[in-house]
Amino acid sequence: MQIASGSKDTRIIVWDGLSETGVMKLAGHKGMVTQIRFWKDFNYLVSCSTDATIRIWDLVTQYNVHIIPCNVQVKIPLFEVINLEC
Repeated sequence: MQIASGSKDTRIIVWDGLSETGVMKLAGHKGMVTQIRFWKDFNYLVSCSTDATIRIWDLVTQYNVHIIPCNVQVKIPLFEVINLEC
């Protein structure tokens, strides 16, 4: 089981839910991470930030594979209602 957390320091940490240890750190946002969701069978993570971007992370490679710029600071879970096919 994996758990993810986003923070004011702009980083995302993915945790092993059983051992409660951080298993990967994802860095790239320039502002506070406000929303995160696992996507596509936990192979990807989608994050929103006050830097006005949505980022898609590949959890196998641990790389940011797509950045979606927004005209406003994103503070709501947009990916609940849109289909992100990249």
